[in-house]
Amino acid sequence: MVSGGVFGSAVSLGMVILYAVEHSTSLDAVLTLSLWIMVASQCTMLLVETCPCHPRSSRISILIAISSGCLGLVLLVQILQPYHAKQSLRPFSYDYILFGRAVQCLIALAICFNSLSLPRRPAVYSKGELVDEQNYVSILDNLAFSWAKRIFDKTASAVQINFGDLPYLTKGTRAKQLQRNFASFVRKGKGRPLWRIIYQSLRGRFWLEWLLAVVHGLALYGPPYCLFKTLELLDEYKTAGTGANSLWFWASGIGISRLFESWVLTRLTWYASSAVEIPVRSQLSSVIFQKVLEAKDIKGTEESDGGTNTTSPPRPSVNGKKNGNNKEADLESISSEEDVTESVPLQDLSDGDTSSDGGDNRKEKPEDLTREGVMNLVAVDTARVAEFASKQYVFVHIFVTFTVATVILVRMIGFLSFGAGLLVPAVLMPLNMMASGHYAAAQGNLMSKRDEKIRVVTECLQAVRPIKFSATETQWHRKVMGLRNEELLHQRNVYKWTVVLRFFWVSSPILLSVVALGVYVWTHGSLSAAVAFTSIEVFGNLEFALSLLPYGIMQGLDARVSCDRIQEYLGREDKVQSTIDDGGDEIEFRSATIAWPASNRNESAKDPQFKLLRVSCKFPKGKLSVIVGPSGSGKSLLLASIIDEADVLSGTISVPRSRPRHGGDWITRGALACVTQIPWLENCSLRDNILSGLPFDQQRYNMALDGASLFPDLDQLGDGDRTEVGSRGVNFSGGQCWRMAFARALYSRADTLVLDDIFSAVDSGTALHILQRGLDGPLAQGRTRILVTHHLALCLPRAAYALRLSRDGRAEQMKQDELAKYTSTVDSTEPDALQQQTSQVTTHGNDQKIQQPKTFVEDEFREVGSVKARVYRKYLVASGGYLWWLVSAIFIVGSQVALLARAYWVKVWTESEPAQSGGNTRYNAYYMAIYLGISLCAAIGEAVKCAVVYHSGVVASQNLADVLTGAILGAPLRWLDTVPIGRILNRFSADSATLDSKLPGDAHMLLSSIVLAVITAMMSLGVALYLGIPVIFLLGTTALYASRFLHGAREVKRLESASRSPVMDLLESTLLGLGSIRTYGRVNEYTDRMLHHIDNQSRSTWSLSLVTQWMNFRLGAIGAVFSLMVAIFVVFENVSASLAGLVLSFTFRYTAATEEVVNRYANVELDMNATERILEFSEISQETRDGFDAPPGWPQNGEISIRDLRVSYGPTQDDVLKGLSCHISPMQRVGIVGRTGAGKSSFALAMLRFLYQRSGSITVDGLDIGRMRLRDLRSRITLIPQDPTLFLGTLRSNLDPLGQYDDDAVKLALRRVHLISSPGSNQTTMFDSLDLKISAGGLNLSQGQRQLVCLARALLTRSKVMVIDEATSSVDVATDALIQKSIRQEFHDSTLLVIAHRLRTVADFDKLIVIKDGKLCETGTPLELLNKKGHFWSMVQDSGESDALRAVLQRQGGFLESRSILSVKDT
Repeated sequence: MVSGGVFGSAVSLGMVILYAVEHSTSLDAVLTLSLWIMVASQCTMLLVETCPCHPRSSRISILIAISSGCLGLVLLVQILQPYHAKQSLRPFSYDYILFGRAVQCLIALAICFNSLSLPRRPAVYSKGELVDEQNYVSILDNLAFSWAKRIFDKTASAVQINFGDLPYLTKGTRAKQLQRNFASFVRKGKGRPLWRIIYQSLRGRFWLEWLLAVVHGLALYGPPYCLFKTLELLDEYKTAGTGANSLWFWASGIGISRLFESWVLTRLTWYASSAVEIPVRSQLSSVIFQKVLEAKDIKGTEESDGGTNTTSPPRPSVNGKKNGNNKEADLESISSEEDVTESVPLQDLSDGDTSSDGGDNRKEKPEDLTREGVMNLVAVDTARVAEFASKQYVFVHIFVTFTVATVILVRMIGFLSFGAGLLVPAVLMPLNMMASGHYAAAQGNLMSKRDEKIRVVTECLQAVRPIKFSATETQWHRKVMGLRNEELLHQRNVYKWTVVLRFFWVSSPILLSVVALGVYVWTHGSLSAAVAFTSIEVFGNLEFALSLLPYGIMQGLDARVSCDRIQEYLGREDKVQSTIDDGGDEIEFRSATIAWPASNRNESAKDPQFKLLRVSCKFPKGKLSVIVGPSGSGKSLLLASIIDEADVLSGTISVPRSRPRHGGDWITRGALACVTQIPWLENCSLRDNILSGLPFDQQRYNMALDGASLFPDLDQLGDGDRTEVGSRGVNFSGGQCWRMAFARALYSRADTLVLDDIFSAVDSGTALHILQRGLDGPLAQGRTRILVTHHLALCLPRAAYALRLSRDGRAEQMKQDELAKYTSTVDSTEPDALQQQTSQVTTHGNDQKIQQPKTFVEDEFREVGSVKARVYRKYLVASGGYLWWLVSAIFIVGSQVALLARAYWVKVWTESEPAQSGGNTRYNAYYMAIYLGISLCAAIGEAVKCAVVYHSGVVASQNLADVLTGAILGAPLRWLDTVPIGRILNRFSADSATLDSKLPGDAHMLLSSIVLAVITAMMSLGVALYLGIPVIFLLGTTALYASRFLHGAREVKRLESASRSPVMDLLESTLLGLGSIRTYGRVNEYTDRMLHHIDNQSRSTWSLSLVTQWMNFRLGAIGAVFSLMVAIFVVFENVSASLAGLVLSFTFRYTAATEEVVNRYANVELDMNATERILEFSEISQETRDGFDAPPGWPQNGEISIRDLRVSYGPTQDDVLKGLSCHISPMQRVGIVGRTGAGKSSFALAMLRFLYQRSGSITVDGLDIGRMRLRDLRSRITLIPQDPTLFLGTLRSNLDPLGQYDDDAVKLALRRVHLISSPGSNQTTMFDSLDLKISAGGLNLSQGQRQLVCLARALLTRSKVMVIDEATSSVDVATDALIQKSIRQEFHDSTLLVIAHRLRTVADFDKLIVIKDGKLCETGTPLELLNKKGHFWSMVQDSGESDALRAVLQRQGGFLESRSILSVKDT
């Protein structure tokens, strides 16, 4: 290519020399010769460059382009100069001089083009991926967005594209760099508003954006001005025969100016998206996530400034004595989990107990301090701020547009006419502003209702298990759809004011042009085609710009609100180091007063927040320390202070800091690891959860598995330790989740383990194994272990130090005589157990190399190819049916015909003008009246067609939402467990918002554009058949490009839609496990992961914007070429000015309509992707709803018979219950026991048909529940799960959601679970008021309190068959005993199935069912099983309280024997 340029330069140089010799030297020849010498020398310099992609080569090629371009321009002027004075539309004659100059001009332009086609830089790769080539491709490719070709090639060759197929972001657009730059500006501009910091961080980009807006504002009036000059010169040529040479120039200018305006617009849009919107969204998302990791974890509740929060008195002790220094009462009331204080998990203080340790119910802060509020900041507010930041140039554009339009119109029609026309928008402005205000209010109400809907849907999804357990799907369906209908009601209101604003937008330019032209005709007496058609175009541009003003203002106000919300969150108090390192090796408290983290802390003496007061203790290094105390005494708060997740109000806490490791040491001195109340797990494999980012060490890993007693679980898992852990561990039992977290702590490098009661969710045998092999095993030796527990007999004999807390916030060391009461009853494990189990896990590891592990959480499904026709059909049916859309089409056609008839009537008016007397007032009034009537019809038709289509959109949204909600609530539990909540929420939030707000507008504009394009094409062909050639050319070329674009954009959009979910999922996981992430020192790792997800989201948005502008540029270029061809045609054919004005105005509309058709069709395709995603989740498999109706009053006796039951979690899953058979007599109390993971909870789920039943049957009172209607089954049998869930509302609404019981009955249920005192008692609790506010999930109550509330709710229903799955595991032993007594009294006529790890809970039951590995191991009375010395006997032996259990069993054996004798006598 470069050598061709040298050759062409030499040939042209010779031609110039010959011409100069023949005609003697002239100035033209000298100038041309000089330019050719310059071009030839520059081409030679480029030819000798060794590296064509070197920056120096790029600079030379730019110089060549400038020189050759100037040369081509000079030659063009020389060609046209001899004919400047001729006045003919066919001026050219041919001679050899013209031919020579034409050849040189073509050579110069070819050299210019080739030099601009050279790449500027070599391709750059980052992490093995190709970086976006915007700054590396040639100038021509850059101007034409041609580097998008790689994306189109990928989408054409691949079935589905992934993030790796998209260009990698440039350094300045990556989240890490943006976060670093933003942080530096935050430090420099401390205290400044967030919007100002955003401006300063991207100041250069904003200024360039404004410059492009100014250029586009000026370029926008190029085509109308060229149109005016063309029509004016056509009139002049018709009348005087002059102006032909200028006519060609202005006619050509129509196409050239349209091309330039289109290019500037695409460049402006691309720059606004790539250089402003994407970086602003990325940097805001990254700094919010950084703040999440650095901020104080305030749990979503706050103290008020004035200390107005109320607190309830301490709960009474279980023996009826007042709390004080009664140590025996305190010890007896110790529960397995905290009741008030301990409900705060260490890893998520925002998701735990929102009451203080003393039982106070603190006031909730606004949404922006909750987990959902933070997620809304990232999902909604960052997008709003980023969108406005990229679109704020409209204010510059409006100013420039108004200024230029004023100048043009004043010069064209005069100041009087223009001023009269401006009276119309001045009169309509108050109405417009009023409508804008109503629109803004409606939009605000809509957003508020959307937030409320998302909150309720989130709560519903998080509590979907208890909803299905209680068969209340219908009630929740009504609740969600009630909010959805309210949301759509606000959407209708938004659309109502949108129609009003659109009417003003359409009618304002119409009335403006009517008044202005009317005054012009009145003052001048006539109307020329040039003035009429040009002024209409200018008025249209002006009013379109002015119509953007209210939208821009409203968008700015929304962005300001979001900006303030983000700034408020970023201004929250950071977590400060509350512990100190005094150089010692031990953790020591010195008169430390500790409280849960809070802002605006009330330091007065009346501060209601619970505190640990003046704690002084020292935990011995390398030993086991135990913390005990009753519920609400602050044990979890003490652990939180050790890991620096609490506020130290006075005193000091000394905790050794992490120190560098030496040599090959695994352990890092001063490092911490924790196991929290609610185990935090990641969505990855079991092995990766345990490794937690550390290198794999086979021996240490095996020891950690053994210490957490996970080997038996691995044998049951099909994929062993490669099994994927679902979100929040939903596919594992509670005990398994707890043990995985404990194994992670054992495997870690920490030399201090902070453990929050790791025994509460495991059976006695497993607890003993964990104690021997884990807590006191080889991996724990030499490490400081601080354990909160209520298993005193198990742990205290091995403790080197014990600290007791009381409910008044005091702490004291337990004395030796107290510890002496507890003696060790455990035996040592066989010495070869570890070696045997180590070989087991090694075998598992080898198996995984052969077989790929199953995926629990599947990757999000994405359709391929175009949106299927059935999606469109279902949307049309949901929106009102085909008939309704036929009516809509009629309105659309009528509206567009009226709009085009205006231009046709102006053509008739201006054509008839010469035939009439110029000053005929009646003549002008006639044409003006008809023009006004047509215009008003067009404006009214535009409003009506919008209203009709918008109504269809709202109806479709309502119907599709109803189907989606029903499908989600009716889905099997297995599907709900394997699909992250974030994916479902995407359907209810982003996809639904697209369906509501975007799709109807795009559909209406698409249909309008199609009708407009068809009508203008037909009218253009009616005027001149010659226009059929450019019309066909336009359609063919547009179809070719559109096909390529739609295929690529569709796949990129699908990827972009899916890119939001990983960001939200990681943010939610981080908020849940914040304490653990900080304790394990994984902040940087999680930051890098989030930045990676943000970059992926930016890559998809970047690529979508790139391919969109690629298409827009080509559509603009095609339209410009079409306009140029038509303009040349009207000049060449010498048509009248009126006809030329009509044809060219139709050309403008046709090309604009064609562009709009492609863009809107692409938008509709992308919008229909949201419909496609909603329909995907609406068509998931459902639970079987058919079956026979249960008889009234069923079950009457509660007799249960199970025969050879085999169930699994899915058709392809392994059986979890394997041939289980048993019989349960009416009104029996049956305990179901077994080690963790044996299948006890699966047994409970099978009772309500939540599992896939492979064979066997379950009959209740003789009826097979497998063939019964699910609603009847689940509403007649009560299941109380281990993990209790409450809903946002009051205590009463949670206990009696359907309002079936009076207050006395509700309070009686609370009294029976010992949440409130007897009527004559002086003691009060927070539960005395049924109006007690309950937060979403019941997180302002402790775990134990939530369990008791759920149990009280079950007492109200009084089902004949009740299944209780560890429903009292989080309450102390004494309270559990009282509750069991209440259950015996209240449910003496019901069949009870109680799953329990705590053997004392079921020791006095009528019957026990022992399950092992999903099979029935043994069954009988507790005493019978004890005497058999089987599996139950070994569990009793391992419990650590065998003597107490034996005594209970002996007493119960006598009771059962006496009851049996009495029963015989009665018979």
